[in-house]
Amino acid sequence: MKSSRFFLALIPLLAVQAFADIYSWTDKNGVKHFSNDPPPAGEAVTDVIVMEESAVEAPEPEKTEPETETSPENPPDNAQHKVYIYVEPGSEMCDQALAFFNQNNIPYTKFDITASADERQRFKNVQGTGVPLIFIDERRMDGWSEEVAREYLGMMKPPTLNEKAARALDAAKRQ
Repeated sequence: MKSSRFFLALIPLLAVQAFADIYSWTDKNGVKHFSNDPPPAGEAVTDVIVMEESAVEAPEPEKTEPETETSPENPPDNAQHKVYIYVEPGSEMCDQALAFFNQNNIPYTKFDITASADERQRFKNVQGTGVPLIFIDERRMDGWSEEVAREYLGMMKPPTLNEKAARALDAAKRQ
């Protein structure tokens, strides 16, 4: 009898864990983190945000169509591509990516990872660690590069091996 009372006393504690908060912070290297645990003690972090899962409702993902009118007779240029983008409000790179898709009349489905627990879970399910996280057809892009997006969309020829090496060297120099 005592063991069953003990078990019943544990049930509320287990339910509390299911509604744990999500922490978001930026580390000293500018990397955005999302975790069920707070930032590590002693680590230099900025922009710590605690998102309470129980306080948020799950909206439908925002489907964005190009601004020009389309029809079966006038399809958008890039309608054949499936584009999904995970964003966070206030992210300059997210804004740049969204502007690119809008300017090029490329339809996309946008997921705001701060809008709801469902959106954050969807982001976690695809092993998202930073924004923007973009899927163009079956190809994944972590972060934003217009050149890579154009390549994935078939809007330019793929870079040569030398061009890729030069890009990687430039990126390493910037860090």
